[in-house]
Amino acid sequence: MDKEVLKQAGLTEGEIHVYDFLLHEGESTAGEIIKGVDLKRGTVYNILRSLAAKGLTEQFEKNKVSHFRLDHPSKLKEYVQ
Repeated sequence: MDKEVLKQAGLTEGEIHVYDFLLHEGESTAGEIIKGVDLKRGTVYNILRSLAAKGLTEQFEKNKVSHFRLDHPSKLKEYVQ
């Protein structure tokens, strides 16, 4: 996805990095995201909460470990509107 579209949608640079990571890598743990986007742990968790509040990501448990994934792409369209 074009990062400029995400920027125009009102996402911050950090949110764009995390969204783009999840878009390309699929469901991931917070540790995988932290390594993949090269942001501090607390920052990534804040971004994940922000994206979830916007309805763009969701958190779920898999083998007793929290994982994160993007919600359906239509949610991005809904968020923009």
